[in-house]
Amino acid sequence: MKHVRNVLIVGGVHGNELNGVYLVKTLEQQRSQLTRSHLSATTLLANPEAIRRNRRYVDTDLNRCFDPKDLTTANITLHEQQVAQQIYTQVQDRGVDFVVDLHTTTANMGLTLILSSDHPLNVAIAAYLATISPLVKILLLSPQSAIKRLRGLCPLGFTLEAGAIAQGTLDAHLFFESRRLIRETLDYWNRWNQGEVPPLPSETTVYEQVQTLDFPRDQNGEVIAMVHPDRHGQDYEAIVPGDPLFISFDGQVIPYNSHEVLYPIFIQESAYWEKGIAMYLTRKKQVPLEMA
Repeated sequence: MKHVRNVLIVGGVHGNELNGVYLVKTLEQQRSQLTRSHLSATTLLANPEAIRRNRRYVDTDLNRCFDPKDLTTANITLHEQQVAQQIYTQVQDRGVDFVVDLHTTTANMGLTLILSSDHPLNVAIAAYLATISPLVKILLLSPQSAIKRLRGLCPLGFTLEAGAIAQGTLDAHLFFESRRLIRETLDYWNRWNQGEVPPLPSETTVYEQVQTLDFPRDQNGEVIAMVHPDRHGQDYEAIVPGDPLFISFDGQVIPYNSHEVLYPIFIQESAYWEKGIAMYLTRKKQVPLEMA
């Protein structure tokens, strides 16, 4: 049985995602919430300068700066590249076994756990947390997506995306629900390290990334349509071929024209505008639980 002895809880990878920032600050002020008999839990405010400015980043997106080939190179100039190297060193020095990376999203994602990998231990704890809160959804993005993100520094862990929350603001309900999940995560691994396997269902629902969709654009790259009103805020709701997907500025409906029923998420995430992403499309599936 693999033990999980060192848990790292990170907030402020994006400086204007304040729920994570203040969750970490609260934990730092009330360290008894981190104390467990059979594990060590520490915290990290990832990008203090971006937090001070209440901006997503200073020079570039920190959560795209963790490509392994960039973490040990000396030829870096951007603020977030330097921060990524510092965080990488801290993760190595602390011997981190499990990472909880706290984020917020402007999309209606509830409490989404984006797994660092499909390792059975990641799926198991996510399935357990899904039994704790009906807001929890489990998401597996493509393996390539984790390479440049902080969660890719450790094979065990997850990103917690809470939303919908406007950038630069706090949401009390999702704050306390997120804090509850952090507490349950620490309790879970503390029991695990003592040889206790918390009660788990035989299978769990996982959403697996299929593709990203950009907004419709003209030949000059200009956006020519918006997310259809029937789709706005409907994260994790099935979209059926023929359903309205986008609507042009003159009112022409652009339908979903795939052959497969899929589940859009991160719908109109405001931070993804610069990345050319209107939403992700995912496939819903049942995954049997295995313990490792």
